[in-house]
Amino acid sequence: MKQLLRCALVVLVITLLCGARCNRPTKVTLPSKALTKLEYFKEKQAATMTPHGTIDMSSVKETPEGVEYRTTDGNTWRVTMERTADGWRTRGDPELVK
Repeated sequence: MKQLLRCALVVLVITLLCGARCNRPTKVTLPSKALTKLEYFKEKQAATMTPHGTIDMSSVKETPEGVEYRTTDGNTWRVTMERTADGWRTRGDPELVK
């Protein structure tokens, strides 16, 4: 009888330990601060090949509506951006800046 009680106690302890280990909440890491339009554009569009050539990342500058950038063909383009829950999104097509 004592041996059966010890065995049941060991099984109970092991079950409790396994259950406690499995129910740990996962740690979610959130960005410390939201990305700016400029940072978001550079991160998402760095490898983009446009019909007018590649984007010169050193020419990207933030505007009140979005960002402006220069492509390898020498033209300057403006993109309108709007805030979303997880960052930014571009609205419409890039416009040629004259």
